[in-house]
Amino acid sequence: MGKGRVRVKGAKGKRWRKGQSGLSNPSDVSHRQAARGKFGDHLSRDKRASAPLTAEALARLHTTQEELDRDGDVDLEISSSAGTTSAASSSALTLIETSHPVFGTVRKLWNSPTESHRVICAVLAAVSDVVRSQDGRNTETEYYGALMSVLESCDDEKSVAAICYLLCLLIPSLPSEVLQVKYSTSCKILTEQLTRHETSSSTALLKSLVRALGLLLEAQPASVWSDSHCQKVFQNILNFTVHPKPKLRKAAQAAVVAMLREGSASGEPHTAAPPTARHCRHVIDRGGETATLHVLGMLRECLANFPALV
Repeated sequence: MGKGRVRVKGAKGKRWRKGQSGLSNPSDVSHRQAARGKFGDHLSRDKRASAPLTAEALARLHTTQEELDRDGDVDLEISSSAGTTSAASSSALTLIETSHPVFGTVRKLWNSPTESHRVICAVLAAVSDVVRSQDGRNTETEYYGALMSVLESCDDEKSVAAICYLLCLLIPSLPSEVLQVKYSTSCKILTEQLTRHETSSSTALLKSLVRALGLLLEAQPASVWSDSHCQKVFQNILNFTVHPKPKLRKAAQAAVVAMLREGSASGEPHTAAPPTARHCRHVIDRGGETATLHVLGMLRECLANFPALV
């Protein structure tokens, strides 16, 4: 071992003298001396002498101290108002934490800096307060009724998006009987909001509306699907399956696929299968390359749920 190594002379540089390797301070301290010479220059005697402590300096110090004292009074007022805000914030957090378990995701958004998340928390706190003030039992049906009532009279895009987001969390846990009984009213409210905000630039708003409508239609029996209004609502969802915005398009496609699979689970093709097939055929016949690719991606997920002759 070591036969191929070549030792370079002087590679170790300066060595310690025998018996001196334990010294903490070497003899060469030129760098330390240079640093020590510059240390404290800003507090040197000459500079301190150029700025003596005078009566004028004391007067300026006294004036500055008075201004700081006045600012301190303002800070106390701000702190008092901040304490009130903190109490209200704590109350809202309590309402969210004691809301229905299906809104567990919202609790994670409490400390989020995103404005849309703060609106969601505010809406849930307000709805929880309404349910509690009416001596409710904190059930899914009570929250559903409260959210739909608020949505009916709401015009603000951010609030509508927050309400629909909460509805998307809530609807899967609702009994199908409730969704079937409240179908006409709920569908009317959701379609009106979708028509009102159809040209909105908010992807979150449109995505939540489409998802909520899809979940509502998914729970309806075959007798409802024979209604022309229901088919028109479903066609609106189909139109979003080729939307240029990816998140909105995927939400619409997922809603359509979920409905078709729900029907196939019962042993019979869903009533929505024929209109879905016609929509896909129409898009492909138009020849648009991008739209065709979007439709083919959806067909890959739901083609097995079509009837034999469609």
